[in-house]
Amino acid sequence: LFVESTAIVSNGTESYTALGYSEHDQVPIFEKSGKQQMQKPQWTGAVSSYARKYALQGLFAIGENDIDDLQNTNNNETPISKSDGNRKEEKANEQLERALKKANELNAPMEKILEWNKLPKVEAIKQIAAWIKEKK
Repeated sequence: LFVESTAIVSNGTESYTALGYSEHDQVPIFEKSGKQQMQKPQWTGAVSSYARKYALQGLFAIGENDIDDLQNTNNNETPISKSDGNRKEEKANEQLERALKKANELNAPMEKILEWNKLPKVEAIKQIAAWIKEKK
């Protein structure tokens, strides 16, 4: 069972949507005591909060480093809970975020930023890089 959350932002004429999902599995059990970490209603609230959080992160392209990943790191300071696909996605998110920040520093028009946000990440990064190169 999954909880789906939808985040929508609109300026009256344009609307952007992102979905977030979180698995509603059994309540986790403490290893030492064998007791549940939370009551079922608390667990349902936590799961729905995560779904909302991920929907907002997807909508605004923010928060690529999850707090869970920061707490579950090994001695090399690399997250142990991410798959290779998620790492590639994180890298693309970071590159896009840096590119958008640089474009913003160079006073990119809002129309351009909105246009880039509609594109797939790799294409957006390429277009932003070309725009920055033109400006310099």
